[in-house]
Amino acid sequence: MEEKNAFVPHSHLPYGKVGSGFYSTRSIANRQVVKTATPLVLRELDAMALEKQSVVTLVDYGTADGGISMDLIYACVKAIREKYGAKLPINVIYEDQPVNDFTSVFLRTQGLIPGPRSYLLDFPNVFVMASGTNFYDQCFPNDSVTLGFSSNCAHWLRDKPCDMTGTTCHLFITVPEEKEKFGAQAEKDWELYLTKRAAELSPGGSMALAELAVDENDQFTGHTKDAKYCSETVLSTIWKSLSDEGIITKDEVTKTNIISYFRKDYRILVLPKRNLKSSMNCTTVTKLRWPSALRIMGLIMLTPIWS
Repeated sequence: MEEKNAFVPHSHLPYGKVGSGFYSTRSIANRQVVKTATPLVLRELDAMALEKQSVVTLVDYGTADGGISMDLIYACVKAIREKYGAKLPINVIYEDQPVNDFTSVFLRTQGLIPGPRSYLLDFPNVFVMASGTNFYDQCFPNDSVTLGFSSNCAHWLRDKPCDMTGTTCHLFITVPEEKEKFGAQAEKDWELYLTKRAAELSPGGSMALAELAVDENDQFTGHTKDAKYCSETVLSTIWKSLSDEGIITKDEVTKTNIISYFRKDYRILVLPKRNLKSSMNCTTVTKLRWPSALRIMGLIMLTPIWS
């Protein structure tokens, strides 16, 4: 029997009081990204033939406290009800790491904390559950997900390939070997992520990803022509100053890294060709910018092509 490795979070731990919905309340830009992506997701949903489905399964990967995607999922549930009626069961699953604030997720869906209105309050025959897994593993059975959605998640890497010299962010790495290692890790993780999602999607299903990206002018979130300061540069500068003042060591500076990777627009479109029971077809690519290019995203609609 194969043993699983000990769990290690692939990104940050939740911040704020458990059950308070802290993250979504303060993530205005992330909510706006999902709002911008919603019409394209609804268009994809409308193109699906769901009348013969025994259940429709909607999944929010990397959900955090459930507030970022609430309006989107509400819109999806509403669209399904208007088109197919109340008899078709809808299963909504929220996926995130085991350390996630799932208390807030369930309080939100029951309408017990402030925020966007929950679909559970307005539509019958809708069911909610959670998967405390890790999206670099397979989270759901093969062929079980009708529509998947994820935003601001796939930039987190599964493993840290090396320390960064003189910076906390891979975009400012100056050592070629370090840059190469982060790029290789990102490519490997992207392929793994898509491989797992391809297995989970049902025939005719789709996956929508709104992910952080670097554009053709090398702009990225927090580092654009309209941004007065770059948050990553400020963080690195402050952290180094603490070392200069003797508050922390130089080794601590080197080992403090944000283990993420912002992919170039064209890199997002490089889909894996190996180890898939189905290939992934990129049907739609849209650049999302809000506001004044302070938030640079790539929206990708993926569908499995069954052989």
